[in-house]
Amino acid sequence: MGGVDDKAEAAQPRSVPDATTIAAPSADELQYGESGPHSRRGRAIRNWFTHLRESAQRLPFTTPPAEPTPESVAEGDDSPGLVHIRSYSLFFLALLGLFYTLYFAREILFPFSLAMVLCLLLRPPVRWMAKRGVPYFVGAAVMELIFVAVVLFGLYQLVQPAGAWMTNAPAHLSRIEAKLRPITDSLQNIKAATAKVDAITDGDDSDGAVPVVAKQPGVASVVMTSTGAVLGSVAVTLVLLYFLLASGDTYLNRIVEMVPTFRGKRDAVEVARAIESGVSSYLFTITVINACLGVVEGLAMWALGVPNPALWGLMAAILNYIPFLGPLIGTVIVGLVALAEFETIGAAAVVPLVYLGITTLEGNFITPSIFGRSMSLNPVMVIIGLVFWGWIWGIGGALLAVPFLAAAKIACDRLERLQPLGRFLGG
Repeated sequence: MGGVDDKAEAAQPRSVPDATTIAAPSADELQYGESGPHSRRGRAIRNWFTHLRESAQRLPFTTPPAEPTPESVAEGDDSPGLVHIRSYSLFFLALLGLFYTLYFAREILFPFSLAMVLCLLLRPPVRWMAKRGVPYFVGAAVMELIFVAVVLFGLYQLVQPAGAWMTNAPAHLSRIEAKLRPITDSLQNIKAATAKVDAITDGDDSDGAVPVVAKQPGVASVVMTSTGAVLGSVAVTLVLLYFLLASGDTYLNRIVEMVPTFRGKRDAVEVARAIESGVSSYLFTITVINACLGVVEGLAMWALGVPNPALWGLMAAILNYIPFLGPLIGTVIVGLVALAEFETIGAAAVVPLVYLGITTLEGNFITPSIFGRSMSLNPVMVIIGLVFWGWIWGIGGALLAVPFLAAAKIACDRLERLQPLGRFLGG
């Protein structure tokens, strides 16, 4: 009967009790059983340990927490605030890395950037010659030779009178100093009074220390180093310019091949064509305007009796490539020249006023009327671009600031998502 009872008991479904309902077997169950003390005792002990183990596995504190994985951590940290902070931090670090690269790699990046801008200026005539059967490499050589000849002619016209004026520079500087002596004497008195006040308040804290003056490199060494660097940059620029012009549309086709979608290919071609057309048109037009400005400034200097009027007219044409800052620099230079050449300060003051008036008329009325709204740029962004690129690459960077800004505006106007930025750049 015991065996039958055991089978019937095993066949009945048995719910696993909870840990709070499990009781240890009593002494009677352990000592006595229906079919014998030993079989009953062993079954009771086994059942009790089995129930206890199954119940303990369901308790929360018995299962150790799983080790955090990178996926779980990333999923748990995806709150909007943390995502935005992480994105802004990465963007800021990338921006700092870009500035660092632009500054310390300027010997490489500036010639390449200048060659790209000159390529945009000279590519339309090269393409025009290619449509009439002239190979690209021949058209590129012709246009680059014409460009180099024009630059050398301008430098020759600039260097000869500039060298003559620099020869008499000591005499000019002495006359300027004599006319500005009242102002300089007042500044010296203020400086001496400030030094006395500092000596009284600070006391004598020298303690017998000997000042150490670092020896600066000589003028000849600086000139030779600068000349070598300039000639190297010019050579790299001319070589890059020739290969960019001679390649035709090869690089554009390679870029289009890397774009996966047809719409992306079409947008890439449209943006590239628009930048080429817009920037080349802007550079050609501004060059013509600056040349006319130089002629007018030279005639005005000649009419006012300023020596070497061609020099100051050519200087005005070159400096006008730098908006706002260029005309101011030219005004200061012609003002100093007028102080050295004219007897009275009143007569000398007329020269910079005329110079500034002509450049103001050109910058505020003539150029905007020619370009219209299509190439109008935000003056604040122009000044920021001049300061930034001038800090990064010096005078060359200031010359490239406006073409860079114009190219960015054209690209933003062509891309739908960036059109608000294009309107901001255009004022």
